[in-house]
Amino acid sequence: MTKKMLFNTPGLNAARAICRAATKFFPPFSLTLLVGLLLAVPSFAQTAAQPVEMADAMRADGKIWVVAGVFGIISLGMLVYLFRLESKVTKLEKRMRNEG
Repeated sequence: MTKKMLFNTPGLNAARAICRAATKFFPPFSLTLLVGLLLAVPSFAQTAAQPVEMADAMRADGKIWVVAGVFGIISLGMLVYLFRLESKVTKLEKRMRNEG
C-alpha cells in the first residue's frame, strides 16, 4: 500500500469532512473544550461512591494545604510561561510582517 493510498482511505476522508464541518460551526478552541469535556464525563460517574481515606487523612493532618499550594504554584508557573510565550510569538509575528 502506497503512502498516497494510505492517506486517501474512505474512513479518513470522512473524519476530515466531519472535522471541517465542525470547525465551521465551532471555533477550534470550543471544539477542543467540547471534546475534552466529553472525554471527562466517564470520570464523573465515580464521584463519592465511597469515601477516600487518603484525602480524609491528608485533611486531618493539614497536608492538603501543601498539595493545594504545590498545585497552585505549578499552575501559576504554567500560566506565566504561556503568557510570556504568547508575547514572544506576537513580537516575532510583528517582526515577520514588517520585514516581509
